[in-house]
Amino acid sequence: MIRVHVKNQRVNRSFVHSHGPIEFGRVPARGECTRFVLFDDATSKCHLRVTEIPPDRVRLENTSSRSKVFIPGVGPIEMNQSVELELPLTAVLGQTRIELSRAEDGDVALSRGGSKVGYETIAAPVALKNLVNEMPESLLSLGNDLSPERLLRWFEMLVGVQRAVAGSPEFYRQTIEALVQLVGMDQAVILLHHGDGWQPAAELRTRPGSSTDMGTVSYSRSLVDSVAKEKRTLYRNSAEDAMYQSLASIESVVASPILDASESVVGVLYASRAVTAAGAGSQKVGPLEAQVVQLLAAGVGTGLVRLEREAEAVRSRVQFEQFFSRELSEELGRNPTLLEGREREVSVLFTDIRGFSRLAQRLGARQYYRMAQDILSVLTQRVQETRGVVVDYTGDGLLAMWNAPFDQPSHAVEACKTALAMAGDLPGLRKTWEGTAGGLLDIGIGINTGPALVGNTGTPQKMKYGPRGHTVNLGSRIEGVTKQFGTRIIISQSTRDSIGDAFPVRRLGKVQLAGLIESVDLYELCGEITGEQKKLHGQYERALSLFENAKFAEAAEKLRVNLAETSGELDVPTFQLLARVIQCQKSPPANFDPKWVFDVK
Repeated sequence: MIRVHVKNQRVNRSFVHSHGPIEFGRVPARGECTRFVLFDDATSKCHLRVTEIPPDRVRLENTSSRSKVFIPGVGPIEMNQSVELELPLTAVLGQTRIELSRAEDGDVALSRGGSKVGYETIAAPVALKNLVNEMPESLLSLGNDLSPERLLRWFEMLVGVQRAVAGSPEFYRQTIEALVQLVGMDQAVILLHHGDGWQPAAELRTRPGSSTDMGTVSYSRSLVDSVAKEKRTLYRNSAEDAMYQSLASIESVVASPILDASESVVGVLYASRAVTAAGAGSQKVGPLEAQVVQLLAAGVGTGLVRLEREAEAVRSRVQFEQFFSRELSEELGRNPTLLEGREREVSVLFTDIRGFSRLAQRLGARQYYRMAQDILSVLTQRVQETRGVVVDYTGDGLLAMWNAPFDQPSHAVEACKTALAMAGDLPGLRKTWEGTAGGLLDIGIGINTGPALVGNTGTPQKMKYGPRGHTVNLGSRIEGVTKQFGTRIIISQSTRDSIGDAFPVRRLGKVQLAGLIESVDLYELCGEITGEQKKLHGQYERALSLFENAKFAEAAEKLRVNLAETSGELDVPTFQLLARVIQCQKSPPANFDPKWVFDVK
């Protein structure tokens, strides 16, 4: 086995070779022989073949047809000649040193045929500024001697331009530096379209001694306008055949359009080379050079599109975060089409801070504002904890929604969980504001579940994402009747069906709401309840059933028992139902209708 160490400006690698000859050269092998690619343009495609002669000798064969191999202390190996030498030794070919020595016990062979197969590699990626310095030749100076490695290295330079931040001065500067270096021009400019004219974003011109100047670059306005009109790359050689007066002193010129996402021309990448002392036509721009300029222009366009999309994402995110949690904002930023109107089953929650209108009349604007902000902030936090969306604020309340824009299979449960958490915050809010609000502060919450059209209900300038339809209207009216029933949280029949037995509920009755044709069954949503409360709720529901079947005397008896057994707060629904029972007993209706009728909008 032979230990090999290869070193040049772009390669510094050691490995062990154990089987058959190994070749060193500028291009990969096309046959079965193992070849190490040197990435050295001063070497031949296949320059040196090394064959091990155990135990301590090697045969070195110069396979180049144009360059020697030098062995320090021995001398040159001529083209197509071979020698046998003792290890260790050093061979120099082009700008590469190859050190050969006998491998030690325990070394692992990495090349083909050894005990393990290792990875081949290419030169490590380098910064664009280093890449430009590393390759001073332009496409024009290469002639027909353009190796695959060098061509790929040019492409690496083009890709390197894209690593710069789009829209920044550095991005534009690197683009025109790459253009001048690759195509062999002496000035270049990126022109961006503004109004009826063109504004330079970056300019570069070369000066004697290979130095560069970021000063003003002259360009043909007629050519730029033609490129913008035709949306094609245009180039021309020879000052004697110049189409435009401004090109009279130009030997070669090339310009390519910069397109945005809608294929509109937003700029032009322009480069030219002045007539030299040798006269016109000494170096010409051809299809290959024009293609490189077009590729760079496409890179600028791609960068600008990326910049605009990132800016739009930031704008959208700022808008989204007014309404959603950060997690939802990020998702909406990735998929803005979610804002388009689409039908979804949602659960909506309406809140109203009771007594706020009276408080507003006796509080100053500053105090009223501070209290409303504090209360609504607490309620908003509860909505966001269950991944709900705060759709709107209504002065002293809010509208929230679940299951849009993203799927939440248990959306009704999440809405009910939020409502109970809000009710749980009430004692703390009362304590904070008892000196201001006294005992007036309370809250009413209505929840409904059903289909709605969900999307941006505002404008592009002032977004308001939320639901529309009957489900929303019913939810609002349900919140309104919490005052009539004297309960804190009321849910609809559809919400009740959705949550199953997740929370204790009490059926309040069938209700006819203002503006709605059909009556709906409503339920009180309860948190943790005691055994006594559970018994009282059961008696209320049995009394309600008797009442709905016109058994007024039996209903009245159960309700009186209910009131007699109540040891805590008075149960308002029991009082209200008893009042209706007594009224029916006094004046039996001819056409009895048990539903409640509330004119609440």
